[in-house]
Amino acid sequence: MGPNLQNIGNALVTTGLPTPPSGLSKMQADYAKDKKNFFTQWIRDSTATYNGGTATGMPAFPASDLPDDQLQALITFLLTQKK
Repeated sequence: MGPNLQNIGNALVTTGLPTPPSGLSKMQADYAKDKKNFFTQWIRDSTATYNGGTATGMPAFPASDLPDDQLQALITFLLTQKK
């Protein structure tokens, strides 16, 4: 369940999200400004960062669950997903 990530390295995925985020304009601006930082914020806690505290369907992955080196490896992988 979730959005198609096949092109996430080229474009922000906003369709297919289980719960559309209320902070979509902030998401778009953050993605355009710095993709790695955007992914860090989204993966660490999308609910607090982009949805005003309402669950987005994306679980939070704090550093205690996903260490920074693994997070950066995941982000690097996501950024290679380009059609």
